[in-house]
Amino acid sequence: MDKHIVNDARTLALEAVQGLAQTRPGLWVDAQHRIITRKHNDVGIVSGGGSGHEPSFGGMVGIGLLSTAVAGNIFASPNVNQIRRGIQLAAQGKGVLIIIMR
Repeated sequence: MDKHIVNDARTLALEAVQGLAQTRPGLWVDAQHRIITRKHNDVGIVSGGGSGHEPSFGGMVGIGLLSTAVAGNIFASPNVNQIRRGIQLAAQGKGVLIIIMR
């Protein structure tokens, strides 16, 4: 049986996103909306999802991959305000592609 150390379940997704950004140069976090993003000069690509096991989409932010990843709560999709902010962060003047997961 796996064991996990969690400081507080209410901040788990945010802490995971912040930790990921600290390990990868060029990424930063909008903590209020639990969004991990990078600066770019191409079409912005946004995706995201719940943080069931970890905010996995955060690991897909990088050159040639996502511009922005939006992390929902544990086993919950991101809310409309988070998604809107993710689109704003990804919009660098060349349009935004939103990848919706089903």
